[in-house]
Amino acid sequence: MTQTNNWFARCKTAQGLPSAAAAALAGGMALAAPGGGEGGFVPSDSFQKALTRHEGYRANPYKDSVGVLTVGIGFNLERAEAPGLLAAEGIGYNQVVSGRRPISKEEAWRLASNDVNTAAADAARIFPNFGSLPTGKQEVLVNMAFNLGGARLLKFVKLREAVAAEDFSRAADHMLQSKWAKQVGGRAVELAEQMRHGDASAATPSPTPAGGRVTSPPSSPTQKGGKGGKVVTVSDGDTLSGLAAEHLGDGGRWEEIARLNGIKDPRGIRPGQKLRLP
Repeated sequence: MTQTNNWFARCKTAQGLPSAAAAALAGGMALAAPGGGEGGFVPSDSFQKALTRHEGYRANPYKDSVGVLTVGIGFNLERAEAPGLLAAEGIGYNQVVSGRRPISKEEAWRLASNDVNTAAADAARIFPNFGSLPTGKQEVLVNMAFNLGGARLLKFVKLREAVAAEDFSRAADHMLQSKWAKQVGGRAVELAEQMRHGDASAATPSPTPAGGRVTSPPSSPTQKGGKGGKVVTVSDGDTLSGLAAEHLGDGGRWEEIARLNGIKDPRGIRPGQKLRLP
């Protein structure tokens, strides 16, 4: 959730958008049926697995790295429409918030699918050629829109220009050069490789692509540790959620890092600090 696992909250707004895009987003649209979304986007099994891995799945509520109450697959429990979305699934809001009613993986995905539809709509409005893009590229943009929200994704001007020109290698480079890439770590590397090569099966992160040019953001150096495994050194722009996603494969596991290192304020980590990983 917010840092965007809910990293940047799920309640999409049109604030800060140019007039045309703002009008489109503010005007809203009906959620797509499960069989397909905006621009012909249909979430594949590989997309669902990747999004679940990136966002993390938690059956019970937890506070994300910026203190927002979250459950399932990045579902923001603090947004105004949360009770209604849960009620539509036959789930009581108060029961979930109190921890008495765990969310199953199936329920978590159904709740997340509402946000996927919103993310697909955002991506289709921000990238005019979205509907004609190969499926793998669409999945990258929808994943980013889910993670960032439409207003923030719109600020990726160079990425938008590269996608419009269908220069996907350049688009991948701009993704990796962004502040977002530092925040989410391995997620950005994986999605950039998918943007560059075309589909999820080809999106195996590689630190040195053809030509020997390093395009992935510098990862936090690690070393062997005692109890808890590896020790990571915090780099500028790192967050606990980003480190959890990069090194543990699940951004939702940032709380484990915090507990292991006695961190009370997850926003207080600093460059050069050494953290033990679970």
